[in-house]
Amino acid sequence: MHSSATFRGCCALLYLITVCSASRSSAHSVPDDLIKWIQSMKHGKFNEKQTLGEYNKLFADRPISKDELLLQVPWDAILQDEEEQTVESYFNCGLVDRLAHALGHGKDSTSDFKPYVEYLLDQMDARHHQPQLIPSDFSDFGKELLLDLLGEDEGLPPFAPVEWIEEWAEDCQGDPTDDASRMAAIFFLQKDYQNMMIPVYDFYQHRNGPYTNTYTSMDAKYGVQVFASRNIQKGEQLYRSYNKCEGCEEVFEQYGTAGTHTY
Repeated sequence: MHSSATFRGCCALLYLITVCSASRSSAHSVPDDLIKWIQSMKHGKFNEKQTLGEYNKLFADRPISKDELLLQVPWDAILQDEEEQTVESYFNCGLVDRLAHALGHGKDSTSDFKPYVEYLLDQMDARHHQPQLIPSDFSDFGKELLLDLLGEDEGLPPFAPVEWIEEWAEDCQGDPTDDASRMAAIFFLQKDYQNMMIPVYDFYQHRNGPYTNTYTSMDAKYGVQVFASRNIQKGEQLYRSYNKCEGCEEVFEQYGTAGTHTY
């Protein structure tokens, strides 16, 4: 009996490792087009000392000095919802609705954020033939495996890992059977930063400790800015921290990230 439980746990772990190592990269130049769109805008900047690599990761192509500006996304390129939310929820319901509306129009979208929408649509296309990285979007079989691995009392993080979509549907009156709406909620979970959807910003992936080499600032005139937090050598990947920031404490509790540890 014990060996059977151990075997199931090992199978679940192997499944999750396979899921988490799956490629989410684009097969064409949509991410590059997104960067060019930012560069074409007034106040938009993308430091040419960084280069886009495999799986949409950013690397230093040349040495970068501490406090050097890496990215500047102007306010006109950032998707937000400025209306006050009337329900208490982790989700910004209005922002998810705006994003769902844009995604629902597909490639024919006339949104001012069309390059960003096309980037997200490209990820939606990949979703149909690649495993998903958000537990709430796992198949029923995948959810069962994850919960089996965590244990009946969910003694291991992440806690309540598969309930986000249900929470969004209840709080925001969302329709989880509508693909555009569901994916808008998932993209909000993956890419939201302080109730903003910021193009290119998600290319800076998470890693804590000495690996974190960028910091984020917001400028009333110029938009969201990313700077080098230390001198960065050629070939280093550019990382930000998802949870070493104000208001990010819940990331460990909900997703089981490494918190202040390095990994």
